[in-house]
Amino acid sequence: MSRGDAALLPFKQSAPPKSSPDLAEQKAFPAPHFLLLSHGDLRALCARLKFAMKIFHLFAIILLLFVGSFLSSMAGAADKKRVPQTNRELVEREADELEAAEKKMKAVFEQLLGILNETGKAALKDSQDKWLAWREAQALFDSHHLEGGKLRPLERYGSEAKTTKTRTAQLLADYKRFKAM
Repeated sequence: MSRGDAALLPFKQSAPPKSSPDLAEQKAFPAPHFLLLSHGDLRALCARLKFAMKIFHLFAIILLLFVGSFLSSMAGAADKKRVPQTNRELVEREADELEAAEKKMKAVFEQLLGILNETGKAALKDSQDKWLAWREAQALFDSHHLEGGKLRPLERYGSEAKTTKTRTAQLLADYKRFKAM
């Protein structure tokens, strides 16, 4: 063993006994280096291994706690915002979104009515009635390619919700414009 090889080993090696009857066998089949360690070196190695195992176990416990808390937080988030799994659930989600958009539009519409004079109120009501008819016709057009299919209501509700949100933004802009007058 060269001097450089000895520097790589963590412990000092003991030389094999010179008066061993099996010296020829030892040269043909050299013993692993841990068998050549002294008793004190083996005890030190065992102590280091025990310490390393404790650190490993501590790391594993911390990792498991982190993964467990991450998974439980993901499960909580999934409960709050559940992803629809069926066509029916998708359609129900779009219907709920349309309902929320209509509710918001109605509130903005009522606010706008509150600041207009009688001529403006009549014009806004007429405009809203015509817009509702247009929204219905647009939704039917947007979903015509799904005629008779299970996804047609999904497309229709989605179209109505989108146009309702656009109309709400338009009514809100009108409210701000007429309020400033």
